[in-house]
Amino acid sequence: MLVCCLLAVTADTQAQEQGTATPSDSPLAGTPTAVPPVPHIPPVPPLPAASNNRIVGAASCAAASCHGGGRRIEGLHFSASLVWAGRDPHASAWDVLNTPRSKTMLELLGAGQPSAPPSPVQDARCLNCHATVEQPLSGTVPVNYLHHDGVGCEACHGPARDWIGPHVTSDWKSLSATAKAALGYQELGSSLTERARKCAECHVGGVGRDVNHDLIAAGHPRLDYEFSTFHTNYPRHWQPRTGNTEKPDPELSPTLTLDAWQAGRFAAAEACLTLLQDRTTAERPWPELAEYSCFSCHHNLEDRSWYQQRRSTGRPGWETWSLTPLRNSHAPELLPLTTALDSLSGLMNRPAPDRLLVAQSANAALTALQPLRANHASWTPTSIDTLCLDQIRRARRTTSDRKSLAAGSWDEMAQLYLGLRAAILARQNLEPQDIRNQQFSQQLEIIRSHLLFLPGYDSPGTSSIDAVLLITAAVNQIELLLDPRTQQP
Repeated sequence: MLVCCLLAVTADTQAQEQGTATPSDSPLAGTPTAVPPVPHIPPVPPLPAASNNRIVGAASCAAASCHGGGRRIEGLHFSASLVWAGRDPHASAWDVLNTPRSKTMLELLGAGQPSAPPSPVQDARCLNCHATVEQPLSGTVPVNYLHHDGVGCEACHGPARDWIGPHVTSDWKSLSATAKAALGYQELGSSLTERARKCAECHVGGVGRDVNHDLIAAGHPRLDYEFSTFHTNYPRHWQPRTGNTEKPDPELSPTLTLDAWQAGRFAAAEACLTLLQDRTTAERPWPELAEYSCFSCHHNLEDRSWYQQRRSTGRPGWETWSLTPLRNSHAPELLPLTTALDSLSGLMNRPAPDRLLVAQSANAALTALQPLRANHASWTPTSIDTLCLDQIRRARRTTSDRKSLAAGSWDEMAQLYLGLRAAILARQNLEPQDIRNQQFSQQLEIIRSHLLFLPGYDSPGTSSIDAVLLITAAVNQIELLLDPRTQQP
């Protein structure tokens, strides 16, 4: 998944509405001489009988006069349904469950046992993220035709039974966010934080949405969530809102990429800590191996490997992905959180972590995180430079033969790259005439090209130290561009 992010970050990320007219056969084209027999059509599976079901389905939003494109001249959001159906991968999320790979995964996870779901499309572990559900399901799920929508409108905007009517009236815009939320509507337009948290529910995981080591071993891609990259590459079905001086649209900010990175690192940390708490419950396998770096174990054993030469305790690194952007910070406001994370890391890196102590430590880290979620920094070129230098210097590691590396693992280096890219793009928007801009971009491209997996691999492949040293040289050049007084290691 992350490789797709790395491949896509250099592409044009401006969402352009595209549409072509498709001719259809007219019922007036001719009159048949004989009426063909009516084919047998199986009955549509009924909705679950639960009276509290508030999901109404993506088709409820697709009328031409609503979000189906009939009023597209009035704004991109009037074509939201078309964009989602035609260009958004979420629309195909349920279809993925019908592929041979998904069926093989279910077999490897224990299909054939009496309690096993008959297919991935009835397995709650799959449907909780590959379909639109109001609350996480469990066990074997009855067939529901609304699941065919995949991840539809209501997965992000909330179950629509109670707000779909009011939201088409003239009074809707005057309703407060609290009043809309009482109807089940989720407001995402004005808050990158809420968008990031919503995405993290599946792309990091949570209670009932756990891509654990069993699922990964069976063939599920591991989850590499970085909100700024996801947000940049996401096909837009909306346009920024102008004219609201009280609550300006975050997408109008020249530092949008960095704002999204900031929101995303807090959202990812919150989700992964909540998931860790759930994993400590007594009935769950422990320790959950998905908490640790995949590539600490899954790498080639070569003398000149990155993993052979770096200093190591002999244990896989804990949470080298979701928490790295917060660990690599000296910012004073983050000190309570980074201290809590260090304590938690010490527990998780023990040979046999204690469930109860880990749960308590994760809760302490979540408590320290809560005040930071609403932290909306106002960036300047100087503050961006300080952030970048802080991330670079905190990520640096030393190998057993005293080589200085830009980071201690592929995960940490990829996160450093994504953070630097978000920050430097924001910096270039603030100072487009800076003569260093082209040099920044060149060094970022060197890093990206050496982070990409080799063809045929879903891991860093040989993990050769040569590529790591080239990455390190590029990071050092960025550090020099930001601070010419830097003494190179």
